[in-house]
Amino acid sequence: MPQRERYLALGLLVFQNSSLALTMRYSRTMGGDLYFASTAVVVCEALKFLVSLVLLQREEPRMHLVEIFRRKVGRSVPVVRPFVRHFVL
Repeated sequence: MPQRERYLALGLLVFQNSSLALTMRYSRTMGGDLYFASTAVVVCEALKFLVSLVLLQREEPRMHLVEIFRRKVGRSVPVVRPFVRHFVL
């Protein structure tokens, strides 16, 4: 990944994380229906995951998103299993 794209990705992540914190703070102080903060974080992380898949597809345009998911994300499943099992139980 070129240096310019790295800084762009870093800037977007900083913007995304700070906007999440500011939006959650603003929505909590306005009143109305409350929500779990963890729900907002999970939705934000899911959005980040989808954007990452799209960027990976952009790097390798010949591959389908499902194949990219299997190759890139599928490798991390054995590592994540113990953590998920710990939090679920």
